[in-house]
Amino acid sequence: MYYIKTAVIHSFKLPNLTTIAAAGFFFSGVSHLSLFNPEFKKISWKKTCLIYIFAGLPIALLAIYIPVGTLGPYMLQKVQLTAVTTADTISVDLFFIERALYIMLPLFFLLSASDFIVFGYVSWSLIKKAIKNKKLSFFTVNILGAGYTIISYLIKDTETMLRLGSLCITLALLYHLFYTTLVFILTKLKEGINR
Repeated sequence: MYYIKTAVIHSFKLPNLTTIAAAGFFFSGVSHLSLFNPEFKKISWKKTCLIYIFAGLPIALLAIYIPVGTLGPYMLQKVQLTAVTTADTISVDLFFIERALYIMLPLFFLLSASDFIVFGYVSWSLIKKAIKNKKLSFFTVNILGAGYTIISYLIKDTETMLRLGSLCITLALLYHLFYTTLVFILTKLKEGINR
């Protein structure tokens, strides 16, 4: 009963920007791909808001309630991967798959691999369009790839990796909000001029 009360009291605290960004990253992380894939241009703002409400909000709440309800507020301060705690708490009875963690870890790996391929292709396309010289663009791609590999090799501390990831997600959310607002204003100005 104490943990349930603690989880309810904890929910009265407003989420910080990093939590909001993490809950919304499933949309903001792919919205800019509309520049390269025409299918993304069919995104409806009403449906997007519904996705935030019915998918993003439960994801954010589950990531808070399950670890707090299971471990308590004091033990939770020592846990770094709360998403793994959330997945590990959900039990399923599927023969040898006893816990959802065994399902979630391969999914996390596949998501990371697909993100790496997609964002790598997007970066490569942007560099090719920005730098017309083929040798220079090839050299730039190799330098950036080597830098990414070296940074990934050097950062072995989980806490540092999570802190940098949270910072990147927060900056991505702020950038997308700024970029979306700017494009909206420019579109409305262009519509006003054409009338």
